[in-house]
This record gives sequence, structure tokens and C-alpha cells, in this order.
Amino acid sequence: MTPISNQGYRKDLNLSEGTDDSSIWSNLYSAGLANDLAILRNNLRNTSHLGISSMTLDTSEVGVASYFSFQKSDTPPYNTGEPRDAVFTNDDVVGFSHTVTFGTGGGATSVVGGSSPNYYVCSSNGRNQFKISTTASVSGVSTLSINSYPPVIINGRAWAASGSIIGFVHDGREDTGRSGSTWSNRMPSGGSGTGAYFTVSNQGATVEFANDSTNPTGKAIGSNYRVGDELVLSAVGGKGDITITITDVQDFRIVRKDPINKYNFTNFIPPEVQADSGFDWLDGGTINGAFEVISSNADTAEYFIAQKFKSTGNTITTKDIKLEGSSLIGDPGNSNISQANVNASDSPGVFIGNTRAFSSDNNPWTKEGTAGASGASLKTLSYESTIGELSFLDDIEITGISRQTVSSSTLGSYAPGTKDLWKIPAVINGETYFLLLDQAT
Repeated sequence: MTPISNQGYRKDLNLSEGTDDSSIWSNLYSAGLANDLAILRNNLRNTSHLGISSMTLDTSEVGVASYFSFQKSDTPPYNTGEPRDAVFTNDDVVGFSHTVTFGTGGGATSVVGGSSPNYYVCSSNGRNQFKISTTASVSGVSTLSINSYPPVIINGRAWAASGSIIGFVHDGREDTGRSGSTWSNRMPSGGSGTGAYFTVSNQGATVEFANDSTNPTGKAIGSNYRVGDELVLSAVGGKGDITITITDVQDFRIVRKDPINKYNFTNFIPPEVQADSGFDWLDGGTINGAFEVISSNADTAEYFIAQKFKSTGNTITTKDIKLEGSSLIGDPGNSNISQANVNASDSPGVFIGNTRAFSSDNNPWTKEGTAGASGASLKTLSYESTIGELSFLDDIEITGISRQTVSSSTLGSYAPGTKDLWKIPAVINGETYFLLLDQAT
């Protein structure tokens, strides 16, 4: 029986389909689906790869989780310049290119590489760093306990350095015309890294890493190489070159799944066009120019955000600050527990110039000795001090001097030499008296 054009799949015909695929899919689901499938074909496997250059320990949860930061450049050692922007948002499904183990012993954490299991982005700043969770936010975020960097193990091998070679292929062939059979510790040319050495044997048919006792892997696998680099061992044994192509290096990448499905199209709502004519989606420029403007605006916004006062970080500003009312200076981290910490440049406090403001209470006087004892005293280290009211609660007894009558002319001609004369008014029983005191020798 000849299948009709829009019959779809029939079990009695061994799942033979009709001749018009477009009509069949439209009948099975909705009109136009065949066109969607043509666009979506293979797009379900789309991925984005991000190289990691560092991990920053989250000081708010020490030992619980760490932030992954993106590579700052496309060339080794990948850690110069400004962090690259690559937006990974919370609950994005991600995986690892390699199985990586951070830490050792009981504190070790392994992140499984490959297509599964899946991990989820959490605590993303929406720009260039995030954490990894084993669960999505709807199930309660469970961040991975990563507290060290770099890793200790990658794909079962001891971590050497970013870009160390752990996989390669070569085009070497046995050539009996070579002058010898084995060539040890040969340094290749080419590639973006350094430090890899190879040993060639079997008259060119076998190529292996040279031994290196100082490397944790025991092999001279170098650093800062990239997948796809071609290294050349020139004129091995006086004959042809051997080309080594790097297939894997000691780096791990976070791989985000970026499938495109029908809902990515149906949920897209273009904005209303406000003008009937002269409207330009890119405002007369190019798409690259539009992204440059967006990037510039984002950098400007980040700068001004850094200038704002906040309770979660330091703020350094040259602006004048005017306060009304009282100010409370806190030290929640108990940093100022020693004089050395108080003198440190990052000690919590308010500074006017280089002087710490509000560094003492309103009573500069200190008691020394035991009250009532002959050596008891009230002292201050202030250069100048003012006493608003001094109360003597017991009898006043001044010893060691005799009563003298002092005239104004005597005071005017007073020459203390190494001493100073002090005049202190004292109110006793409502009457004002003055104490004339010399500084103690």
C-alpha cells in the first residue's frame, strides 16, 4: 500500500513515514514545526567553554565554597589584564571538561568531568565570577566545598601547571636511515608554551615525554601550552622532522550547555517600534559598536558603584563627608585587638588625614596608684587639658609649704627659671580661692 503524503508514522508499515515530512510534523504537532526543526537541528548540542585562571576564596564562608574567575586573556599564562566578561547566570547548567580534585585527605573535593553529572551556577555576579552548586536553586543551593587552588589531581594525573601537556599525537615513522635508534631529551620548536622535552626511540616510531624528577608527574610536560599547538622535532637522526600535535593539556574548562529550543523563539517578544520610519535597531551603528557602548556603560556603572558607601566592602573617596548627629564606628571582625592592628593601615576607623578620629573617649585622665596612698595621682598625657569642674570630696590638705602673702607686683616679677607658675581657681563653700602652684621638679 502506498503511504499517503501526510499519514505520519504507521506501526503496521514498520514505522515508514510519509513522503512529505513538513506536512507530517505539522499534523503531529503544529503548523510550521518543520521549519523550527530545521533551524534547531544540532543546536541542542550547543555549548560555551570558559577557561579558568583562578579561584578566589569566599571570605564570608571560609572553607565552604570558592568563586571561579574567568581567564583574563587568550594567551598564556592567561592571568594578565582585566577579567573577561562572560555572563553565566544562576541555575545555568554546566559541566567540567576534566575530572578535577581540589585539596587532599579528608578535605578533598572532586568535580566530575564529562557530559554528566550536571552542576548549576550559583552566587553569580552576572559578569565574570560564580560558584558551583550540585543542586538548582529550586531544590536549595548546595555549593561545592572547594577551598584550594590550583587542583591537586586532574584526570588522575598530578597537577603540574596550567597548560602542561597531558595528551598528544605525532607523525613519527620508523626510518632505518636515521643515524641511531634513540634520541633523549629533545626540545621541540613551536607552540605557545615552554619546558616540554621528548624522547624518540625505535628509529622515530615512538615518541614519549622525557623524564623530569622535579615535576610532580615525573615527566617534562612543560607549561602554558594550548590544545592544537604543533611542536616540531627537527631532523631526528639526520632525517625527517617529527611533528607533535597537542590534544590535551592540564587546564580545566567549565562547559555551559546552550541548547536552543522552540521556546527560545516563541518567548522572544520584540519591543514595540515607536516610530513608523527612520527606526534603527542599532541606532545607525554596527553590532560591534553597540556591544562596545554596552561594555563601556557597564564599566562606568561598576566604577561609580565602587565609589558608593557600603557595608560589605571598603570605600576610598576624596569627597568631603558631612555628618549630622552621632557616628558609631564598629569593628565586627575584632581587628583592633592589639596596638599593632590599630596602627595598621587597614585598621577599621574614621581618619581625618592621617589621624584617626574618635580614637579615645571624653575622659583623658587616668588614675595611678591606690586611692588614699601618698603616691596616688591623677594624670593625663594630653598636651593641653581643661577641667570643667574639679570636686574635692574630702578635706583639702596642702603640705610642704608655708602661708605667704603675695601681691600683684610679686606675681608680675615672678621668674620661675625651670619652673612654671599655675593658677587654679577653686570654689570652697561658695567662695572662690586660687591655688598658685609651681610645676614639680
